[in-house]
Amino acid sequence: METILSKIAVTETADEALVEALKRVNDGFQGGRVTKTDLASWLISQGSGKLNQEAINEIHQAHFNQVAYLGALVKRLKSAGQNTLGPEEIATLSALLKSQDGLKRKGRRAPNEETVITEAA
Repeated sequence: METILSKIAVTETADEALVEALKRVNDGFQGGRVTKTDLASWLISQGSGKLNQEAINEIHQAHFNQVAYLGALVKRLKSAGQNTLGPEEIATLSALLKSQDGLKRKGRRAPNEETVITEAA
């Protein structure tokens, strides 16, 4: 059976970690050779089943985009026929702005992971 491959791009840091893991996997292994593709595929296949809510939250924090969040908020409000913000939306936006303001006062650029808002569906 032929294996069909799909390509993905990873960050330089992830690639370096994969290379280090590959060295460890192949060190002393005399029964064959594991490639980067083999190892990455194995790690993804094995790890995806162990993805828990804590890990999902960490991923959300690392990739949070304020503009995307605000766009989704506007879309949700429009689809619900709301033309004003409710207390929950005001609290959420307030927390978002406070976290940004605190970082600006410290002279730091606000990274994506500082504030993540999860919506209760």
